[in-house]
Amino acid sequence: MLAFWLQGDFNEIDHYFSQSALNREKWARADYKRNTINKAIDSCNGKFYTPPGRPKKPREKREYTEAEQEILENSVAKYGIYDEEKITIAGVAYHLESKGIYTKYNETTRKINVIGLDDDDNYAVEGLPVQIYNELNLQYKKCSVGIVQDYLRYITLKNAYNPVLELIEGNTWDGKDRFAELLRIMRIADDDILSHTLIYK
Repeated sequence: MLAFWLQGDFNEIDHYFSQSALNREKWARADYKRNTINKAIDSCNGKFYTPPGRPKKPREKREYTEAEQEILENSVAKYGIYDEEKITIAGVAYHLESKGIYTKYNETTRKINVIGLDDDDNYAVEGLPVQIYNELNLQYKKCSVGIVQDYLRYITLKNAYNPVLELIEGNTWDGKDRFAELLRIMRIADDDILSHTLIYK
């Protein structure tokens, strides 16, 4: 029924079904969701609700390779709905990952790390939203630099990490004193006795 009223739009069907009382835990499984929605769309035999007024211009459905489909599923699982027409957080995340660009927030230095930009390119972290906007502007409706910047900020904060904590939790202690190395990573000066004492405790 949703497939008919929503004109066979996979993402819209997923969005409205996820909010309905019929939603169950198994809906979170990507294979189950994909098969169920595709079966519902096929059962309409190409006949969908046509709203009154000027007909909507049909848009070609994009074909994804197996690798692209995997990236897309990961983006949807982590960031929610993906729409081929409207910009979403999952859409920006998919675009970044398909280009091999990753953004992370270092909680210790409070800086954003961008991985995957070519060394020859002189893009600063501040220039990344404009670069992404220029690449996505013609693909999505209602795309603006501000929206892209907000979505990039959300993705970056979702990928926050603490290198000090990772260092501590990542290894079993070998009996060697790593206090000096920890202070160096945290960028604490040798003469800052108060910080040394607080961290040691």
